[in-house]
Amino acid sequence: VVIVNLTTNPYSEIGQYDISGNTDANGIFVSGNTGYATAGNRLYIFNVTNKSSPTALGNISTFGGLGTAKDVIVVGNYAYVTVSESVFGLQVFNVTNPSSPTLIAYANLNFLQTAAGLFVNSTGTRAYMALTSSFGFFPAGFYIINTSNKSSVLHSLPTIGTYATNGMNPKGISVVPGNKAIVVGTGGEEYQVIDISTETSPVRCGGLNDPNGATSINA
Repeated sequence: VVIVNLTTNPYSEIGQYDISGNTDANGIFVSGNTGYATAGNRLYIFNVTNKSSPTALGNISTFGGLGTAKDVIVVGNYAYVTVSESVFGLQVFNVTNPSSPTLIAYANLNFLQTAAGLFVNSTGTRAYMALTSSFGFFPAGFYIINTSNKSSVLHSLPTIGTYATNGMNPKGISVVPGNKAIVVGTGGEEYQVIDISTETSPVRCGGLNDPNGATSINA
């Protein structure tokens, strides 16, 4: 993890945090003076109060140590992590004590797909994620997951609604005001807008073909 000073011209590195081993990092999120990064099958938490010398706080593996941890978003005292190549495609960790995080919930999703985008609402009650197709067995798509239950007892989270992206492999998602979600990716229709007003039945309400494809979105 590299910390960059945006007040200099050009930008300059001010500090870095090295995750143990040689596994590449996949996701990063910062909340206050605490950083969260995913690498391999683990979520790593570190203190960035001193930007030039971050220090380790704690880490935890994915459910059963399976899959690859990808995107991470923290809302309040909970970290939401997407996981590729696992039936437990979304996992929620209690990070109230960053030195000793605990896994409290997971969502059962299609096996062996690759996580390709995550958005969590401001109250932490809904998670929206995208998955790519897996060897043609499962269609690529968009998922709405009810994350309201924060019980400390490990439990499953219900999937409320799904939407197939019809030949497009997602690379990123965002949810915007007006009950709309945007999914971008490669192949098929590369930019799709989804009406999520009825959570149980998300429907396409717009789109755009881009021959160059898209790899991320922040709307």
